[in-house]
Amino acid sequence: MKLFKLLAFITFYCFVNQAISQSKDNIKYFNQNTFCTSFGVGNYTTLFFNGYEYIVKNNAVSINLSTINGIQIHNNQFGIGIGIDKWQEALLYPVFINYKLNFSNKYLSPFSLLNIGYSFGKKIRHNMMI
Repeated sequence: MKLFKLLAFITFYCFVNQAISQSKDNIKYFNQNTFCTSFGVGNYTTLFFNGYEYIVKNNAVSINLSTINGIQIHNNQFGIGIGIDKWQEALLYPVFINYKLNFSNKYLSPFSLLNIGYSFGKKIRHNMMI
Protein backbone atom coordinates (compact mmCIF):
# COMPACT_ATOMS: atom_id res chain seq x y z
CA MET A 1 0.00 0.00 0.00
CA LYS A 2 2.91 2.35 0.71
CA LEU A 3 4.25 1.78 -2.81
CA PHE A 4 0.83 2.64 -4.26
CA LYS A 5 0.68 5.87 -2.23
CA LEU A 6 4.23 6.80 -3.30
CA LEU A 7 3.48 6.19 -6.98
CA ALA A 8 0.19 8.09 -6.72
CA PHE A 9 2.00 11.06 -5.15
CA ILE A 10 4.78 11.04 -7.78
CA THR A 11 2.24 10.79 -10.59
CA PHE A 12 0.17 13.65 -9.14
CA TYR A 13 3.33 15.75 -8.66
CA CYS A 14 4.35 15.20 -12.28
CA PHE A 15 0.89 16.23 -13.52
CA VAL A 16 0.96 19.43 -11.47
CA ASN A 17 4.60 20.28 -12.14
CA GLN A 18 4.94 20.33 -15.91
CA ALA A 19 7.82 22.44 -17.08
CA ILE A 20 9.73 22.87 -20.29
CA SER A 21 13.07 24.61 -20.21
CA GLN A 22 15.34 25.38 -23.10
CA SER A 23 19.05 26.01 -23.33
CA LYS A 24 21.34 27.27 -26.08
CA ASP A 25 22.46 23.80 -27.20
CA ASN A 26 18.97 22.47 -28.09
CA ILE A 27 18.62 20.25 -25.02
CA LYS A 28 15.09 20.48 -23.61
CA TYR A 29 13.37 18.92 -20.62
CA PHE A 30 10.07 17.18 -21.36
CA ASN A 31 7.25 15.63 -19.36
CA GLN A 32 4.64 13.41 -21.01
CA ASN A 33 1.57 12.24 -19.08
CA THR A 34 -0.81 9.66 -20.50
CA PHE A 35 -4.14 8.16 -19.53
CA CYS A 36 -5.17 5.15 -21.61
CA THR A 37 -7.95 2.62 -21.72
CA SER A 38 -8.11 -0.50 -23.85
CA PHE A 39 -10.89 -2.96 -24.52
CA GLY A 40 -10.45 -6.68 -25.15
CA VAL A 41 -11.54 -8.07 -28.52
CA GLY A 42 -11.97 -11.67 -29.64
CA ASN A 43 -11.01 -14.86 -27.84
CA TYR A 44 -7.78 -16.36 -26.55
CA THR A 45 -6.70 -19.86 -25.58
CA THR A 46 -5.32 -20.49 -22.11
CA LEU A 47 -3.62 -23.55 -20.60
CA PHE A 48 -4.36 -24.40 -16.96
CA PHE A 49 -2.21 -26.56 -14.70
CA ASN A 50 -4.41 -29.62 -15.25
CA GLY A 51 -3.66 -29.67 -18.97
CA TYR A 52 -7.05 -28.56 -20.29
CA GLU A 53 -7.19 -25.78 -22.84
CA TYR A 54 -10.00 -23.28 -22.53
CA ILE A 55 -11.13 -20.64 -24.99
CA VAL A 56 -11.82 -17.47 -23.06
CA LYS A 57 -13.66 -14.43 -24.36
CA ASN A 58 -11.41 -11.38 -24.08
CA ASN A 59 -13.75 -8.71 -22.74
CA ALA A 60 -11.37 -7.19 -20.20
CA VAL A 61 -10.97 -3.45 -19.84
CA SER A 62 -7.51 -2.14 -19.01
CA ILE A 63 -6.74 1.31 -17.55
CA ASN A 64 -3.27 2.89 -17.57
CA LEU A 65 -1.90 6.11 -16.08
CA SER A 66 1.77 6.93 -16.68
CA THR A 67 4.27 9.76 -16.74
CA ILE A 68 7.61 10.08 -18.55
CA ASN A 69 10.28 12.66 -17.71
CA GLY A 70 13.45 13.15 -19.70
CA ILE A 71 15.45 15.21 -22.14
CA GLN A 72 14.98 16.01 -25.80
CA ILE A 73 17.96 16.56 -28.10
CA HIS A 74 16.80 17.69 -31.54
CA ASN A 75 14.31 14.98 -32.64
CA ASN A 76 15.37 12.37 -30.04
CA GLN A 77 13.72 11.96 -26.63
CA PHE A 78 15.23 9.91 -23.78
CA GLY A 79 13.24 9.45 -20.59
CA ILE A 80 12.34 7.42 -17.54
CA GLY A 81 8.73 6.56 -16.81
CA ILE A 82 6.50 5.15 -14.10
CA GLY A 83 2.85 4.25 -14.14
CA ILE A 84 -0.12 2.44 -12.68
CA ASP A 85 -2.04 -0.24 -14.63
CA LYS A 86 -5.34 -1.87 -13.70
CA TRP A 87 -5.97 -5.06 -15.69
CA GLN A 88 -8.63 -7.61 -14.70
CA GLU A 89 -7.76 -8.60 -11.11
CA ALA A 90 -4.22 -7.18 -11.12
CA LEU A 91 -2.76 -3.83 -10.14
CA LEU A 92 0.60 -3.27 -11.86
CA TYR A 93 3.32 -0.63 -11.42
CA PRO A 94 5.47 -0.37 -14.57
CA VAL A 95 8.91 1.27 -14.43
CA PHE A 96 10.56 1.80 -17.83
CA ILE A 97 13.00 3.73 -19.97
CA ASN A 98 11.69 5.46 -23.07
CA TYR A 99 13.18 6.41 -26.43
CA LYS A 100 11.22 8.36 -29.04
CA LEU A 101 12.38 9.52 -32.47
CA ASN A 102 10.33 12.17 -34.28
CA PHE A 103 10.83 12.05 -38.04
CA SER A 104 10.30 15.80 -38.57
CA ASN A 105 10.22 19.08 -36.63
CA LYS A 106 6.59 19.83 -37.51
CA TYR A 107 3.82 20.03 -34.91
CA LEU A 108 2.25 16.82 -36.25
CA SER A 109 4.96 14.30 -37.03
CA PRO A 110 5.26 10.52 -37.43
CA PHE A 111 7.45 8.93 -34.77
CA SER A 112 9.06 5.70 -33.58
CA LEU A 113 8.74 4.73 -29.90
CA LEU A 114 10.53 2.15 -27.72
CA ASN A 115 9.73 1.40 -24.07
CA ILE A 116 11.75 -1.17 -22.10
CA GLY A 117 11.06 -1.96 -18.48
CA TYR A 118 9.56 -4.12 -15.79
CA SER A 119 6.20 -4.13 -14.07
CA PHE A 120 5.76 -4.90 -10.37
CA GLY A 121 2.31 -5.95 -9.31
CA LYS A 122 -0.11 -7.86 -7.21
CA LYS A 123 -3.45 -9.54 -7.57
CA ILE A 124 -6.34 -7.63 -6.07
CA ARG A 125 -8.11 -9.74 -3.48
CA HIS A 126 -11.87 -9.46 -3.12
CA ASN A 127 -13.46 -10.20 0.24
CA MET A 128 -16.61 -12.17 -0.35
CA MET A 129 -19.18 -12.85 2.34
CA ILE A 130 -21.10 -16.09 2.10
